[in-house]
Amino acid sequence: MLYGSETWAVKEADILRLERNDTTMIRWVCNVILKDGNASSELGERLGFDNIRNYIRRGRLKWFGHVERCSDENV
Repeated sequence: MLYGSETWAVKEADILRLERNDTTMIRWVCNVILKDGNASSELGERLGFDNIRNYIRRGRLKWFGHVERCSDENV
């Protein structure tokens, strides 16, 4: 779902959509509906998932480090 996200120009609306999709998928994996009253963050921690914002930020920092280490001859 986040393939190539380190190069995206992400807007706040895009992140909100990704977070909404992520919580829906986490609830589907845990077989929990919204009416059960379980917090999405708690379910994500139980599965060992990280926040989408953190995942995108880590990917961007990795990409930035890669680009900084490249020589000027590599285009």
